[in-house]
Amino acid sequence: MKVKVLAAVLIVILGAGVWWGLQTVEAKQNQASLNNSGTFTPLVVGSGSAPQFDTQGGVDVSVTWEKKGSDSSLQKFQVTMNNHMSNLDDFDFTENTELKISGTTAPAVVKVLNKSGAGHHVLAEIGVESEDLNKLEPGSQFTLVIKNLVNVPMRNFTWAY
Repeated sequence: MKVKVLAAVLIVILGAGVWWGLQTVEAKQNQASLNNSGTFTPLVVGSGSAPQFDTQGGVDVSVTWEKKGSDSSLQKFQVTMNNHMSNLDDFDFTENTELKISGTTAPAVVKVLNKSGAGHHVLAEIGVESEDLNKLEPGSQFTLVIKNLVNVPMRNFTWAY
């Protein structure tokens, strides 16, 4: 009898743990909205030097905008990628990064200004150059999109100018 009671208590505790985990995942998903391309975009728009995060596909990506003046067609970003599954050495920032302004892809040149780390942990400073950045006004939104990173089609990082 005592064994049955102990087993029932353990099952209830295990069930509560699974329920709590699912609630946590659902809460995180509710903090994102599904955009037209079928990828998740954070509801919170960053401003200035606050990093933004994306953890899809088992890779933790942090992007920080190094805020420049309103007359600059070149904006710089710090991109940090960490994981324990995939080698990130061959990720091509220039081919897999794009700029969107108000949801529309803007013509831009992406350059890797500095890159360090290797394997599962990579830090890169990238420059995104576009004449369309000169047209931004305070409050305008722009998005840095990182594509094709470990089976995740798009990761969006959006800021208010």
